[in-house]
Amino acid sequence: MLNFHENVYLSEALKQSRYAEISANSANAILLAPGSKDTGAFFASMHHYMSHIANISKIFWPTSNRPRAKRRGNYLRNSLTLSNTHPLSKMALRNHLEHFDDRLDEWAENNKRSWIADEIVGAPSMLGSFDSSEIFRLFDPNTSSFIFRGEVYNIQDIEDGRSDITRRIIDRLKHLRVHQQDHTS
Repeated sequence: MLNFHENVYLSEALKQSRYAEISANSANAILLAPGSKDTGAFFASMHHYMSHIANISKIFWPTSNRPRAKRRGNYLRNSLTLSNTHPLSKMALRNHLEHFDDRLDEWAENNKRSWIADEIVGAPSMLGSFDSSEIFRLFDPNTSSFIFRGEVYNIQDIEDGRSDITRRIIDRLKHLRVHQQDHTS
């Protein structure tokens, strides 16, 4: 891959990281606002956050089977020494949010009761007799966990992964700029 192309991909991932940080800050501001009950705004910010995280992930771990995308992902992961176990390599939560209609279809087909809990901020225990499959979006601020139909995602792990990739991108972009200057001098 040409250094210029690598620079473009890494710069886009850096922009997506900045957008994710803005969305996270928005979600945190909503949570910390005195007397705030606007769970819709909080979950909208979380959805935006996960969309930007997914955009970063797709640059390094493309879901496409196209050979070009696979080569790009391999090259960029190698350039930043990213493993396939990196927290941003997993996109299950983003997929749940992006394909929410499919998840509702699954729930409607298999649900024995007409119960659903959605856009809840608090501990899962506050829901009492709700089955985990009836809980669609719950954020537990005490554990930084996002729970979707019984699956638990640690948002702090995802955020730590975003910070890690951001640091690696900045270091790599500095290296590419120095290397470019050496060739133009």
